[in-house]
Amino acid sequence: MKVQWDEVEAKQKSENHSMRELEFSSFYLTRHEYEAGWFDENHQHPEMQFSYVLEGSMSVFIKGGDVIEQGQGQSIFIQSMAMHRSTAPTTRTVALNLYMKNIVPLSS
Repeated sequence: MKVQWDEVEAKQKSENHSMRELEFSSFYLTRHEYEAGWFDENHQHPEMQFSYVLEGSMSVFIKGGDVIEQGQGQSIFIQSMAMHRSTAPTTRTVALNLYMKNIVPLSS
């Protein structure tokens, strides 16, 4: 499947944040565009999240851990139900997030 992100409907999440989303049965993939100064509130979700910065940079705050500075070409992993928040304080940032749904641990 080839994805043309500009053909996926953009949703305006806030004045300085837009998102495009592709949803499948076991995961969804989002492309976020953040303007400089964007930030979100603490939140958590049941999905595991992989985040990859395509351009720009952002800071990710995970409760109980250090601040992770994420630059272009870098990725991070956020565990299911981990309290976290992010910000793109100084530059326009574009990121891809992969959210894995309904993950059942493998038994040994």
